[in-house]
Amino acid sequence: MLGSGQIDFNRSYGSPSKMQDQVEDAHNELIKEVIKDEEKAQQKLDSLIDRSQKVLLKISSVFPFTLFPHQLSIDINQVNIRLGQFFWTDRRQSINIKDIGDVIIDTVPFFATIRIIDKDYVENLIEINFLKRNDAIKARKVIQGLMVAAKEEVDLGLIDDKDLIDKIETLGKIKQVE
Repeated sequence: MLGSGQIDFNRSYGSPSKMQDQVEDAHNELIKEVIKDEEKAQQKLDSLIDRSQKVLLKISSVFPFTLFPHQLSIDINQVNIRLGQFFWTDRRQSINIKDIGDVIIDTVPFFATIRIIDKDYVENLIEINFLKRNDAIKARKVIQGLMVAAKEEVDLGLIDDKDLIDKIETLGKIKQVE
């Protein structure tokens, strides 16, 4: 019995050409695996790009009450907020769905205020005032539905676009009761 790192000179390893063929076969298999891994990575990146460009819901604050309107845009991965501050100036902020701790809405007869709380950084409270009441309620349901789907690790890219918003909103309604 040989120890680690020892070579048995009495054993026949085959002809040099056979060994070279084995090395070439192993090299070709390795190249195929690397190419397959690169293709998988490219497909995953393309999928992420496609998913991030699907805007599920976009709402804005009402003009006369906010001189420079604010916007809330929701896609599968994140919530994007644009807070108008002055002419041609705004503050933009994004928060990943997985990082949202809670979504709170305050409603009055015609308008609502939505507050999004970052679970890792509680002082990071995002607030948008003077949204249409029904828009804010729908946005809350969609965000909560996305939070549940992210928690359960559901791949939303596989769901048909027509059904996606309805299913996410339904999931948000269910969470709202809990």
